[in-house]
This record gives sequence, structure tokens and C-alpha cells, in this order.
Amino acid sequence: MILGIDRREAQDRSGHLPRKASLATAVGCVVFLVGSTRPIVPTAAEQETPGDVEVPFEYLDGQIVVSVEIDGYGPIRMNIDTGVFPSVLDPSVAANLSLEMSDPAGFIVGGGQRQIPFRRALLESARLGEFVLDPLPIIVAETRHFVIGGQPIHGTLGESFFRSSVVQIDYPSRLLRLSSHTEGQRSKPRANVDRPQPVSVDVSGHTPRLKDLMINGRSVSGWMDTGASTGIVMSERTAIQLGLGTALDNGNAVNAIGTRGAMQATLIAIDSVTVSGLTVRDLHGLVVAQTPTYIGNEFWQRFVVTIDYATESVRLSPTF
Repeated sequence: MILGIDRREAQDRSGHLPRKASLATAVGCVVFLVGSTRPIVPTAAEQETPGDVEVPFEYLDGQIVVSVEIDGYGPIRMNIDTGVFPSVLDPSVAANLSLEMSDPAGFIVGGGQRQIPFRRALLESARLGEFVLDPLPIIVAETRHFVIGGQPIHGTLGESFFRSSVVQIDYPSRLLRLSSHTEGQRSKPRANVDRPQPVSVDVSGHTPRLKDLMINGRSVSGWMDTGASTGIVMSERTAIQLGLGTALDNGNAVNAIGTRGAMQATLIAIDSVTVSGLTVRDLHGLVVAQTPTYIGNEFWQRFVVTIDYATESVRLSPTF
């Protein structure tokens, strides 16, 4: 799920944005949907840094936005989100395709009050530059109310995208490096990445769970979410357990937009986030009433991130 923050609501008592609030214009959490995607296990020779295809992306409002052709239609704007399962396509795009869709299969679960139904479907192909995913399991559900960079997005590439590929997100270069898990279709890696650091993760669920996570020096359970633009999204209970009660009381009230509409949140300062021994300081935390804890792009943008579900690995190369 993606949350949008109204900057007018994030002003401090002087009438100005907090020092870091300009980064927090879109925040993501998870979309829990019904379905399954089974990873394809690569051979040992295939377990390299990805480099088959380089695809440029825009980094807008803390979100990774790419141009994608869907079944030959497009290009359309989609964001990249480890917190979405499987992947999502807006009905306005689905209407232009000859998609066979299921009957309404349920409702998206996320922040807000609206009920947004979804249908299951299977795309024949999704093309990012010269890289082709085929097929791609999706759900069809409304996404156009998510505005990134002043324009709506038409879908989200989520777990079904990550499970079909090795994905390297090079934030400084604004490049995705993509490789297929299919045997024999791997070229030599193009990425020039130094000091890769393995991250302890569990990818058995829909969203990568971080096994070694600390916030302000305290251990906490959390998940990797490239659909979140702040450093952290957490619940009020977690904030209090982490000793952030005073920060929460003095934080900036914001109007957040979740997958199901408006919701109230509080923007606070976070001293540090540490993932598997790698620390980034001075981040934003978005606190909502109830949510698991997610680590977002304000943290990940400090690294070149390689995500390989098939080998159950995430690797970080610091850029600072």
C-alpha cells in the first residue's frame, strides 16, 4: 500500500516543514492479498550479481517509478514495491487489454476506510526496456489515486516481479539491473558494486522480513518495503515500546492517504536504523495507529540493493 502525506499538515509550529519532512511525501506499507507465487531456484552458476538488462527509473517523492509495457500496451507508469503481493494493475489499464479476470476475489487490506475490491488475472508479459517477464500474476485494483511526482501511477510491480527476477536497485545511478532466473539466460554482470553486505532476511512470506533490525539501538521485528519513502513506518504501540513516546507527543500531525483512503499519522524524527550491522542516521518515522514495522526507501536509498528471492538473499553495498 502507498500512503501520501499532505505537506501542509506537516508544518512545525513556525509554519515551516520540519528539516526532513520534504522527503516524506509518499509512504508505503504492505498490501495483503490472497494468492501464491513459487520461486524458481537457479543453478549455482546463475547466482551472480544481476546484469542482463539495465532499466532507468525515476526517483520521485521517494518512490521508484518505471515505464512498463503490459501485454504490448503502454508504456504505463508503475512503482516498484516489495510490500505488495503479487503485483497490481489499475482497472483503467485492464480495460484496454483482453484480460481474463476472476470474479471479485476480496478487498485490499491496508490503511484508510474505503473498501477496494480486486480481481485476479495473469498478464502474458510485462516489459521493462529489453527485459520481459512472462507470465506475471497480478490483481486488478484501483491505484490511480496514488499520485507520485504529480501524476497518478497505473500499477505496482510487487512480489510476483521480485520472485521472477534478480533485481538490483542502484539508487545513486537511478538504474534497475534485472536478470532472469531462467537457466542459460544470464549474461555477465554489468554492475560495478563494491563491499556487498549480506542482509539476514526471511522471504518465505510475501514481504522480506528483516531478521536483524534495530531502531535507535533497540531490536525490533520489521519488513523491507521499497514502497515506503520514509525511513520507517510503525505503529503507535511500537513507537512507545522503542521509547519514542515523547517524540510521538511532539511530532507533526499529517494527513496520510492509504490504499483505502485517508488516515491520520504522526511524523517523527528517528536517530538511527541498523540493518545487519549497517546504520543510517537521521531518518523520518511515520507513526499510524496500527501497522507492522516497515523500513522504507529513505534507508535503502543509501545503498545499491540486490534482491534475489530464489536464493533467499538481499545484499547491500553502501554508497556513503
